[in-house]
Amino acid sequence: MIKALLTDIDNTILDFNKCELEALKPVLIKYGIPTTEENIKLYSSINLAHWKMLEKKEISREECITLRWTSFFSHFNINVNPKDINELYFNNLKNGGYLIKDAAIFLKEINTLGLPIYAVTNGATIVQKSRLEKSGILKYLKKVYISEEISLTKPDKAFFDYVLKDINLKNDEVIMLGDSLTSDIAGALNAKIVGQKAHTIASLAGVEVPEHTKILIGEVESVDISEEFAHEKLSPVLAMYRANDFDDALAKASQLINDGGLGHTSSLYIDTINGQDKIEKFYSTMKTCRVLINTPSSQGGIGDLYNFKLNPSLTLGCGSWGGNSVSENVGIKHLLNIKTVAERRENMLWFRTPEKVYIKRGCLPVALEELKNVMNKKKVFIVTDSFLFQNGYTKPITDKLDELGIEHTTFSNVAPDPNLACAIEGTRAMNEFKPDAIIAVGGGSAMDAGKIMWVMYEHPEVDFLDMAMRFMDIRKRVYTFPKMGEKAYFIAVPTSAGTGSEVTPFAVITDEKTGTKYPLADYELLPKMAIVDANMMMNAPKGLTSASGIDAVTHCLEAYASMMATEYTDGLAIEALKNIFKYLPRAYENGANDPEAREKMANAATMAGMAFANAFLGVCHSMAHKLGAYHHIAHGIANALMIDLVLRFNAAEVPEKMGTFPQYDHPHTLRRYAEVAEALGFGGANDQESLDNLIREIDILKEKIGIKKTIRDYGVDEQYFLEKLDEMSEQAFDDQCTGANPRLPLISEIKDMYLKAYYGGEQ
Repeated sequence: MIKALLTDIDNTILDFNKCELEALKPVLIKYGIPTTEENIKLYSSINLAHWKMLEKKEISREECITLRWTSFFSHFNINVNPKDINELYFNNLKNGGYLIKDAAIFLKEINTLGLPIYAVTNGATIVQKSRLEKSGILKYLKKVYISEEISLTKPDKAFFDYVLKDINLKNDEVIMLGDSLTSDIAGALNAKIVGQKAHTIASLAGVEVPEHTKILIGEVESVDISEEFAHEKLSPVLAMYRANDFDDALAKASQLINDGGLGHTSSLYIDTINGQDKIEKFYSTMKTCRVLINTPSSQGGIGDLYNFKLNPSLTLGCGSWGGNSVSENVGIKHLLNIKTVAERRENMLWFRTPEKVYIKRGCLPVALEELKNVMNKKKVFIVTDSFLFQNGYTKPITDKLDELGIEHTTFSNVAPDPNLACAIEGTRAMNEFKPDAIIAVGGGSAMDAGKIMWVMYEHPEVDFLDMAMRFMDIRKRVYTFPKMGEKAYFIAVPTSAGTGSEVTPFAVITDEKTGTKYPLADYELLPKMAIVDANMMMNAPKGLTSASGIDAVTHCLEAYASMMATEYTDGLAIEALKNIFKYLPRAYENGANDPEAREKMANAATMAGMAFANAFLGVCHSMAHKLGAYHHIAHGIANALMIDLVLRFNAAEVPEKMGTFPQYDHPHTLRRYAEVAEALGFGGANDQESLDNLIREIDILKEKIGIKKTIRDYGVDEQYFLEKLDEMSEQAFDDQCTGANPRLPLISEIKDMYLKAYYGGEQ
């Protein structure tokens, strides 16, 4: 059982590269050395080489610190006192409390789980303590171990032995987090085996297996503790035993538990209808606190994922059978050996929408009458962007409010991809005006900004880092969103047919200082009322019509394929797609001259929004988010460029990794896509042909509405794209949308899709 986290500091939680740069520049300037990229790289390489020598015990710590300076300055024929240089450098270095992106969020989440965090570093005491204090993360660290203080250096095993002895834990009870295989990982664990891929381990044994092999299984006979395969191996290597009958299997399993897993978890796959006697015999025999029936034990043992009888716990231990008192979240009752038997169950699902959704062309002024006649609202705050404001899109609203005698003001400084500064400015205006209703008018940006302002207005105490915490299931969050709507009623009025934001619980805000995007998701962010009036969309330009329309297509396809899809979301997604394929080309070509097409697209976009508000999205949107962030491609266009590749990727019947959700018990996405094709009249002789037909029709639709074929066609510089490719791929993997994708992608697979989308690969 893992009881603590050990973490390196530099380039793991603190950005040493940035710190080094800021500390080095004054040193170079003092001695007349140009602060060029070449000179900075020269110092970094010399410094790194000396630290590697220290790790190998080839030089002492003092030699490492002094020799790096004499070596560096010798390139410029400058004689210096290395101690003086180092003092100046350290004084600068002490101020560099720069955090690695999302490091604070990560540490906070680990703390929330109750896992103590210990920092282990080879840095200088005076520097590391100062940087940690300035970074604001000392509060998350239980203790800091610095090599200078304990006279031991990573990766020396004695360093880790010292730490483990001090915290009174064993090697297999801690996780080591670091950026260096030599200094951090190899020093803490047997990196040749632990945590390695199955292919790597097989190669060490002289066995050839496919590169993407997930698990190695070796057949053995002995269950005695002397058999190496009878132990936990902290790697994708499992032992397989043959049994003569159920009793023999039970005896073998019981012995394995007794020798290495007392009190933890046991798992049985069986016919629950006709095998109740065997289930009872199994759980009576096995000395484990958690007994899982027909449930993945590696993930299901955590609880509340594949069943709802087990309380979620990441402090799962061994109970008194195994020599301690922990079998779930720690409490007095765990002095007793209590067994919990849990069969696989699909938990409660949901369907959430705004309280009121008004549709039909011309419905806006009628719906607004409720503000006066039903809700008795006095003051309305309108949120929009400057274009919509200047072009009169808010006038029908303000005219109606004037008619109703409701005081109003308009905030029109929302920019695309709204930032925190904009939200703060808008909130300040809200606090001065004190509205009892808010109307967000526009596309996704205006509605996102409006939702964030709404939160900040009603709950100024909220912490964005808390609200931005990741989740697997929106109902099971560590952080509970504050109750919304107590100060102001929120109304969303879309002016484009695509985002669906008027009926979704999502908002994205950017920290303009760091560039960090905070995706917020909670049903408290659902607008209270959505007014879908096609009159507000009549004059949308072709580019917006195209981008928003194809965005709605991807909303439907990803919601339908999502692991969280239900019959409720399926119907909305299919009906929306029918409308889009029929009416989007007309809306694109005819604009205001085809009010029917505009209205049908407005309804389709909102239906698609309802679908993905409850089923969520997938990796297509994850990748599109990063294309937009890095290369400024319109969101809908970015989705269009990726969707064909994602459909083929998800349709694999034997994926490398399958998504994790109780109702998604086997890969069946190909059949799901075939159902879409059949519903739209594109069905083929088999599922694969239906998928091919669906992709062909999507491509035809994209061509009709002027969407180009590749990322390169949109003027994205090749060199810059390739430079940012790894970074984009990693961030797309970490995107909140990825979790609901029916196939969990590898980062390498995301990268491959990006490359195909850029150059035009096999579709």
